[in-house]
Amino acid sequence: SALLSRVSPESGRARRCIFADAAREKLNLPPPPPLPPGKVLVPGAAVLSPLLGRDHVEKRARWTAQREALEATVWVSSDDVVDGGGHGLVARTPLKRGATVVDPTALVVDRPSDYARAHLPEYDYIAYGKNNYVLLREAALELSSYAYHVNGADFEGGDASRANVKYVIVRDEQGGGTQLGLRLTADVRAGEELLAAYTTPL
Repeated sequence: SALLSRVSPESGRARRCIFADAAREKLNLPPPPPLPPGKVLVPGAAVLSPLLGRDHVEKRARWTAQREALEATVWVSSDDVVDGGGHGLVARTPLKRGATVVDPTALVVDRPSDYARAHLPEYDYIAYGKNNYVLLREAALELSSYAYHVNGADFEGGDASRANVKYVIVRDEQGGGTQLGLRLTADVRAGEELLAAYTTPL
């Protein structure tokens, strides 16, 4: 199986999608502003409609329902998370081991994962095999997903065995296509932070 990676080569520079940057330059638009920390942002219809396909009205309704279900299950918090100066994803309700929480705010991109490694910051994507990656965060699209806020269980020397979720790819059986999911590897209490192991196979 492919190795899930939230690590890319050191570059010494802030990286963004070069296609998005090129489009902005062509239109003489300024660079996108930094994304606000701890906030979930979803692209507008101009971005989502092509991704959702021709029947995007029906798919958008399902997507909205999935997002509402996700928001009822988790939230982004800065309180009592392993990244003491940042944010984490916390359960609103008890979650059982084996359950899968779908994150429709993360986008599965049909483009080689080498592109993401070369052009995106290390924590803004998840490699999915050779020909796909999951986009978690992108300033040019004003995208910041829930999954982006999942901290690593081994953050700053922590114990990787504390991981209670793993990233999985799930199929949208109604609308087709693939989505990112968080599968519970342990029972999680309400108010407990969701933690992943970034090197777990996807």
